[in-house]
Amino acid sequence: NGLNLYLSDNGQGVKDESVKFIFNRGYTTTDGSGIGLYHLKKIMASMGGEIEFTGNNIAGLEKGATFKVKFT
Repeated sequence: NGLNLYLSDNGQGVKDESVKFIFNRGYTTTDGSGIGLYHLKKIMASMGGEIEFTGNNIAGLEKGATFKVKFT
């Protein structure tokens, strides 16, 4: 009933205090614009899908942040 993709990177992950803000427009912990995850969440919603942060250091994946992208 859909497709779930788990995407992870090999960075330092998302700090606990940032998790609730990472999809907010303009939120960044780098010198970037803070619109990437915000924009992706909007695109997924417009297609009936979702994106969510699932955690850091997920077993079997890369050591950084992991996101679940769900297509329905």
